[in-house]
Amino acid sequence: MTTRDRGFTLIELIVAAAVLIVALGVTLKVADSSAKAGGASVARTAAIDAAELTAGRLVLELKQSSTDLNVPGIRRYWILPDGVRFQRVVGIGTSGTTFGQQVWSPEIEFTYDAAARTINRTQAGGTPQEIARGITGFSVRATSDGELVVTVSAARRATDGAQVTVRREHRVMPRNRAA
Repeated sequence: MTTRDRGFTLIELIVAAAVLIVALGVTLKVADSSAKAGGASVARTAAIDAAELTAGRLVLELKQSSTDLNVPGIRRYWILPDGVRFQRVVGIGTSGTTFGQQVWSPEIEFTYDAAARTINRTQAGGTPQEIARGITGFSVRATSDGELVVTVSAARRATDGAQVTVRREHRVMPRNRAA
């Protein structure tokens, strides 16, 4: 019988098993790192989406807010400690005492509930509707030229337990502002 026919020695089998175990360990470590990075990426994307969608919706509505053209200098938005209240022009009166006058929507309010980490929208004192959750900060401020600055922060927890927080700031100029 030749050496080839007898098979592998015990030493060769042990060395082959050790090389296989090391290769498998490296592969699992890489896969684990990729999964953790992917989890953080998913959490970051979710936080960005929450902040962007919330700020975007608020900016869209605030762009439609206005100042009162019938009484120059009267604005139709109010900065609140936990949000903003505003009105929009929904039309121009066509008859009677409102002919040619701006017709205003009921008051719309966006407020931040820090305990629940939500932003709610309320119209005309009705039932608040939750429009975003996982929000860690929300503010609206007015600049000296009437521009509104909306800031929204959102957080999500990644699969590895790390907290991912993003902050978005948008500027909006209400239409028909008084000069």
